[in-house]
Amino acid sequence: MKLTENVRILGIDIENHPLWYGGGDYVYDLVFCISDKWVGDEEVRTTFIDWRNQDSTILRQLKPLRTRMEEADAFLGHNFKHDWKGLRALFAFMDQPHLEEKPLVDTMRCIPSGPPRSLEHLCDHFQLGKKPTVPANTWIKAIFRWDPVAREKVTHRNRQDVILTERLYHKERELGWL
Repeated sequence: MKLTENVRILGIDIENHPLWYGGGDYVYDLVFCISDKWVGDEEVRTTFIDWRNQDSTILRQLKPLRTRMEEADAFLGHNFKHDWKGLRALFAFMDQPHLEEKPLVDTMRCIPSGPPRSLEHLCDHFQLGKKPTVPANTWIKAIFRWDPVAREKVTHRNRQDVILTERLYHKERELGWL
């Protein structure tokens, strides 16, 4: 499918915490923060999952995201293979139907060989904005202690990743990499 101006592309980024290593490249992850936005729109939506809640509460939180994912014609992400695995595992863990695979724009996979592929490096190189850094102790406070200040820092980073990925998407289109 050729991605044209009429295609609705949903940018998504997750934050997750590895639960345990299963050997090879298999890591069981706990997704706890998801941000998404439609390419071309300003609004970024974030879902911060409190795993202490009942499944019905978590599913209610995830329903709007699921609906947007179903409405999307394609997904946008940076190293989206990681995010896609996390999202699929999240919905499977919640005993939900499998997510429908859709065309994907992965801003990391479009880079010609040579330059580093991290979102942080590319955004710095092209002056698209600064990716926020979050120290390890802030992640711990956000995930395990439910500290509101730490949660806001993690949420801000997650939201910025979606915004920066969209900026990189437009830059890669301008450069003819997509």
